[in-house]
Amino acid sequence: MAERAAPMQSFGSTEAHNALVGNQFSGQTNIIFQGTFDVAQRLEDEKKELEKEKEDCLRSLTFREINARRHDIVPAHQDTCDWLFDTLEFRQWMNPDCLQNHNGVFWIKGKPGVGKSTLMKHAFHHFRKSITSDYLLMAYFFNARGEMLEKTPLGMLRSIVYQLLQTDDALYIQFREYFLTASLESGWQWRQAELQEFMRWAVIQPLSKPLLLIIDALDECNESDVRDVVKFLESLSILASLANTGLKICLSSRHYPSITMAKAVELTVENSKDHGTDISKYINKRLTVNDADIKSEVRRRADGIFLWVVIVVTLLNKAYDEGQAEAMWKTLEEVPADLETMFSAILIKNDSSTAETVCMLQWMLFSLRPLTPQELFAAVVGLPVPKIDVIQRRINTSSKGLIEIRKGRTNSVQFIHLSVRDFLVRYKRLHILDPTLGSEPFTTIHDRLGARCWSSVKEAFITPTSITHMWNCRDKDPFLKYAASHILQHADRALSSDATIQSGGDWGGAEMCPSGASYRTSIHHWLRENARWLEWSALFRAIRSYKERFHELELQPEQKTDLSFIHILAILKLPNLARALPEDTDINQKGGPYGHALQAASYGGSLELVELFIERGAYVNARGGYYGNALQAALSRGSSEIANLLLRYGADVNAQGGYYGNALQAASSAGRLDTVKMLLEKGANVNAQGGHYGNALQAASYGGSSELVKLFLKKGAYVNAQGDNALQVSSKEEHLETVKLLLKEGADVNAQGGYYGNALQAASAAGRLDTVEVLLEQGANINAQGGHYGNALQAASIRGSPDMMELFLKKGADINAQGGLYGNALQAALNGGSMKMIKLLIDNGANVDQQGGDSRNY
Repeated sequence: MAERAAPMQSFGSTEAHNALVGNQFSGQTNIIFQGTFDVAQRLEDEKKELEKEKEDCLRSLTFREINARRHDIVPAHQDTCDWLFDTLEFRQWMNPDCLQNHNGVFWIKGKPGVGKSTLMKHAFHHFRKSITSDYLLMAYFFNARGEMLEKTPLGMLRSIVYQLLQTDDALYIQFREYFLTASLESGWQWRQAELQEFMRWAVIQPLSKPLLLIIDALDECNESDVRDVVKFLESLSILASLANTGLKICLSSRHYPSITMAKAVELTVENSKDHGTDISKYINKRLTVNDADIKSEVRRRADGIFLWVVIVVTLLNKAYDEGQAEAMWKTLEEVPADLETMFSAILIKNDSSTAETVCMLQWMLFSLRPLTPQELFAAVVGLPVPKIDVIQRRINTSSKGLIEIRKGRTNSVQFIHLSVRDFLVRYKRLHILDPTLGSEPFTTIHDRLGARCWSSVKEAFITPTSITHMWNCRDKDPFLKYAASHILQHADRALSSDATIQSGGDWGGAEMCPSGASYRTSIHHWLRENARWLEWSALFRAIRSYKERFHELELQPEQKTDLSFIHILAILKLPNLARALPEDTDINQKGGPYGHALQAASYGGSLELVELFIERGAYVNARGGYYGNALQAALSRGSSEIANLLLRYGADVNAQGGYYGNALQAASSAGRLDTVKMLLEKGANVNAQGGHYGNALQAASYGGSSELVKLFLKKGAYVNAQGDNALQVSSKEEHLETVKLLLKEGADVNAQGGYYGNALQAASAAGRLDTVEVLLEQGANINAQGGHYGNALQAASIRGSPDMMELFLKKGADINAQGGLYGNALQAALNGGSMKMIKLLIDNGANVDQQGGDSRNY
């Protein structure tokens, strides 16, 4: 965890602000505040600036459906679920005397459909109502049927940290350093590792209240992610237990996958007698007919599965409403006793909606993002699209009640339960529902969905350079946005095998293909007939919203150059479509953010595409684009496998240009020791200059990798290479061990140059007292001039601490030295707003009449 002096503290200066506003200063000090600038107004402006910064920080963590799953879950039926809080397991979990037995972890397990999520939502509301004063409460509900972040550990972490920062200001002050560092990168996104690091730090802090985490439906992320989440939560519980901070974790999952913690108290829902009582309450309240025998039979056959009860009660009520009360027993007898058999009975019933039902289910299973109700209707039924109430009835009828419309900021459709998806993808049930799928059902379905996308895109593609035309088409066809965005991905997946075309989709001109032709032949024909390459970029740009189109193709808004089709395939990582392109396609076309398709594929980490492009004649040393060349692009993402392939085909290990200047600097920035060694063995110049960090040693120093620094010094790196030299970079980035290592190897402690002028000023700006002490011990000149703040004392006055300032004054710092951003130390302290710093400077002789600098710069 970074131990920087948070700038919030200098602004946290509520005391200074109140003193200024209340005109409580007198004498010389008051003269300053009535001088060349209005400090009170400046502090107010800075307060607004920092409030906006916090909003930006929180916005970077949130995402569109961050709380959607919790809102989607039907609340517990009246007078149910309260039994949870009286169980022995719950009481043990809440009892601090039992902490060593479970490390604060309460794990609720149950069969699919038993009602775990409803129980967890009820627990969340219980905790929020009854013990908010005792805990900082955070919750996350995984959702396998939702958007990507809803079902990933990263989504969980972003949500939890977001909630945490809203409830505890002290935690935000610390997290702010993460945000400021991360947001320096162009197009950055939060990474799982950095959020985990923050959480590990947070759970051992003596906060205003202990933390309580509720994590529902662990099984709704993939198995490897489930194991990662369990391992991470277990590590939090152990850390908090050792620190005695009172962390409590309540999580829920199915019994499978079988994953355990060494210490946790567990509750199995279906084994609870009180859960059975809840089922009885639901039946008594919701079943229309008051027949004790029917109610008893429903209870008996439920076997603890609440979802089964909900579906059966609905079927029985339908029979009763249709005047078939005498048929209720027959209906009950015909209903299977388990969910999977019930789904089978519901779906395989032969009626007129079967084809539409199958099509709708296939879209639900294989669409590449959640669809809106309007998109699903247009994809399956066609145009025009009616009002939402009509759509809802049609979806409910065609899906046999197994698809619902979820409520959220953007309505989307989903299966009523994850068990419906599980049912459909197992035991060849897709074939049972649709025998025409052939030997490769997944590729067949993607072929059909891609062809449906093409039928929607065709109309817009008539005049693809007309943006107005495309927007008009989009207004008429709500499915067009999805179609334009995902047609290529569906086509690529359809080409993942060479199955026959006997039941494929209509890509246009299929009648020209021979009988029994493969999907590949059909899509090859489509590519030849419709690949007006440059116009695809226009289609993407016109049909999608401003933010979406640039994010999808990794463009900056100011980039106007259209991408060629081959660049789009490289950026979207579509190797099967790229392989299907005509042999005469120019693989070395220039354009786009990466300059060439090979660089785009190298950055994206697609070994398959890189191999294909090289086979097709791509120039491995082609220059241009953001990273200068393919080798640097691959190494910027740490892809040693692709780097090795490129080097094998003659990539120049010392090629210059691009963001990092050269491959060695890119690998150093990524902290990849093994890759760096490989590059050095291939002849990489350890002292090559240029790029974002100046040289490889500075890149390694920035990242704080002492192993890389040692290796570079051993290989002859210039320890005092100028610019933001390695020592200055390490001092600013708070890498004390690297600072000591560089000094030991002969780094000039007073080397001048770079943004901060010297290492001491850099350490002062970072607020690192320990680094400052080491530099002073090694002879750093406390009054050295130059750099952003002019001298170390001025940097300490705005970014440091009273302890650091006292050390500087004790060591003979010139308190009235002129120069730098603020002109002198006192004006820097005034901009920082710290009363302690201001008083300390005045008490030690700071000249209150001294002018200089620009008070607007802070």
